[in-house]
Amino acid sequence: MSAAPLEEGTAAAPLEEDTLAFTDGGCTRNGKPDAVASYAAHVASGPLKGVGVSGRVEPRRYALVDPADPARGFAPAPGTDATPTNNRGEYLAWCWALLLLLRGGVCGRVRVVSDCNLFIQ
Repeated sequence: MSAAPLEEGTAAAPLEEDTLAFTDGGCTRNGKPDAVASYAAHVASGPLKGVGVSGRVEPRRYALVDPADPARGFAPAPGTDATPTNNRGEYLAWCWALLLLLRGGVCGRVRVVSDCNLFIQ
């Protein structure tokens, strides 16, 4: 998996065998107690073309449902608190993209496009 920054003025041009996915997260009132964050992941090419997921970031920490079987996914952990933030939205978007690809049995090269410097740098 690679997330290389694009040169200004260029567009992502995946190779024919690439699976291309887009991710994004966002937050209103970032860092405030009443913040509302969300995430989205969308597969744009490859065997899962058109599959996507989006949702709201819960004010909880997230954990794997079954650490022995990561394909089962993750969920908000009961009894934990965590303020929704833009970064948490970005992380969840990436996690969902990877989970979609894992569950879909995607093998080979994958490109994930993101505007998040946490992943690009």
